[in-house]
Parts: sequence; structure tokens; C-alpha cells
Amino acid sequence: MLNKKYFLKELCNYNIYENIVYISNKYTGDWFKIPREIFDLLVESQKEKINIEELYQFITSESDKSYFDEIVKRLEFIGLLHNSYEFKINRSQIPKIVISLTNYCNLNCDYCCVDSSKESQSYLSLEEIKDMLNKIVKFNPKK
Repeated sequence: MLNKKYFLKELCNYNIYENIVYISNKYTGDWFKIPREIFDLLVESQKEKINIEELYQFITSESDKSYFDEIVKRLEFIGLLHNSYEFKINRSQIPKIVISLTNYCNLNCDYCCVDSSKESQSYLSLEEIKDMLNKIVKFNPKK
């Protein structure tokens, strides 16, 4: 049952802008935005080992419960809910590996979780690239 699942912060990247949280699955890149209040509730639920079903006791209004249902469905769809409150990496969760040799980016997205900019001139060293490739080979990706 979907509601017996747990939110896992370790599966996501997020960026908080005012009272909106842009949350994404760090392995697939799928994302959407949620209110900060709901994000804080989800993070606290993980700390306290409270599953989604148990979170409903903290939501009193029927319209808020309906809204929370939509958020839970979206969290499940992008892969941020798990059967256990503990995170263990599963290789099948990672559909691709992307390598960025620089932090240069000509975009300026408010929701971006990456520390990139137009001004960034840093590059990975040859040793850093070799180390990264060795780790990827050990991970044994499908493609």
C-alpha cells in the first residue's frame, strides 16, 4: 500500500526559494515544487520514522488532505517514497550517469540544486576524472 511508504530525503535534491521547495529525484532528475511547510513535515517524518499514512493525523482539513494526497502521488511517481525509512542504494534505481567536467552553466535557474554559474572557470583535474571513472567502473553501469 502506498501510504505505508516513507519519504527519504537521501533520494532527493532540493532547493528552497522563499516558501517553495523545488524537489527532485537525484537519480532521475524528475522534479516538482511543494510548499515549504509540507517539505518540513516530510523531513521530520523521516527523522521520526513516521510513514505517509501516519502523517495524515497531522492534517486536519479535508481539502488539505486532498492536496497532500496529490503530493504523495507525485512523490511516489518521481521515486521519493520507499518501503523502509532506511536508505540503501540499489543500482537499478540509477538509469544513467552524467559527467560534468566543469561547473559552467549559462542558465540562472532559481530552482537549480547545482552550484553552477557563468563565472565558473573550474575544471576537473585529470586525477579527479580518473578517480571518478574508476568509481563508475566499480559501480558496473548497464550502459
